[in-house]
Amino acid sequence: MRQAKKPLFPHEDSGLPCPLQDSWQRSQEYGLHRDDNAQPWIAPSFLQDARERNPWVQQLATPLLENLSAGLKKPPTIMVLSDATGLVFTPLGDTRFLNKAEHLALSPGHLWSENARGTNAIGTVRQMEHAWVASGVEPTPQPPGLDKQKALRILNAGIALCITGETGCGKEHFSRELYQQSRWRNGKFVAVNCAAIPENLIESELFGYLPGAFTGASAKGYTGKIREADGGILFLDEIGDMPATMQTRLLRVLQEKTVTPLGGNTAQPVDFALICATHQDLLARVREGAFREDLFYRIREFNLTLAPLREWSHRQVFIRQLWRDAGGEKRAITLSEPLIAHLAALPWPGNVRQLVSLLKVLIALADDGDTVTPADLPAEYLAAPPQALSAEDRAIRDASGNMSLAAKALGISRSTLYRRLERDKHQA
Repeated sequence: MRQAKKPLFPHEDSGLPCPLQDSWQRSQEYGLHRDDNAQPWIAPSFLQDARERNPWVQQLATPLLENLSAGLKKPPTIMVLSDATGLVFTPLGDTRFLNKAEHLALSPGHLWSENARGTNAIGTVRQMEHAWVASGVEPTPQPPGLDKQKALRILNAGIALCITGETGCGKEHFSRELYQQSRWRNGKFVAVNCAAIPENLIESELFGYLPGAFTGASAKGYTGKIREADGGILFLDEIGDMPATMQTRLLRVLQEKTVTPLGGNTAQPVDFALICATHQDLLARVREGAFREDLFYRIREFNLTLAPLREWSHRQVFIRQLWRDAGGEKRAITLSEPLIAHLAALPWPGNVRQLVSLLKVLIALADDGDTVTPADLPAEYLAAPPQALSAEDRAIRDASGNMSLAAKALGISRSTLYRRLERDKHQA
């Protein structure tokens, strides 16, 4: 559908979903009109580059399409496989019912992004998906022990992985575990905290520089984090805090798989897997104009949300594991069962990072062979932990008291939700 010169939805009661109205409005702002006949496309060499940047087509999509092949043979059925930008890779199915112009427009290499064609199924479905996410209905967060095999497949396929979650919930720890099991493990795991590097240094830190590239530069030059990650994994923590100028350069690196150091004019090829992590709402940052939309789609080809520690199951097992990792067992220092139960019930606003810090303190204060009890805890950890919220209460809290939304999030009817709340009240 093409965009007309005048607003097509002047009233809120148009009857069409809001995301479609928003798309039509954006199309108008792009300067597109319903009677436009342009069919944007890219040259075959650029199409091949795009295919190489999207190995998921062969590794993930092809098996799925094979299962759908029988249904796609029935006219009038057609499926178009494209990347996140709306670039057509492959049309599948019976195309005989299409006229010549439509057939040409769906051929490989044609662009169906919203800003190139206006409102259309290929270019706007992803916009609607992210609008749905922005509405607050997020996928259920998972603790690291669960959706790992899926993330590992994504990583091995060269697909950019974005990990979101509260500060301290173990995003880097989880990423390092993935790295150690991935096909990239023979390369380096190069971690960069985008929020910790001064803005005037982040460019040289990421892209490197040649000798004498700027005042104060090392006489030997500097490889840069991106080239260090060649053959391995580049982990960009707090990606939401990356300066706008760096976002542009990073996007170019990800698209071209080359990096040019400061002071140089020769691009160096690089091949690495990308993991980004953030505690921020990146989509909100995009709406605010603080984060590039095209980079958002490029780094978030697959999103994984880690649950906060307080929502993990088997927290007691995890605490014992951390205690071993911190060296408690080597010194024959034991955590008492009452202490482990107490720690597992605490809310942990600082998540895994806070728990690890506490365990290190307990080890430092204990003598070899000691048994650590709740009495050994710092004062701020001695208070009785608050009673854990039930799944129903948590859903109601997350829905700001809206019972219909809470029931929908739980996958139950509103009447069932009320019955469960009544049952819990009598059991309390």
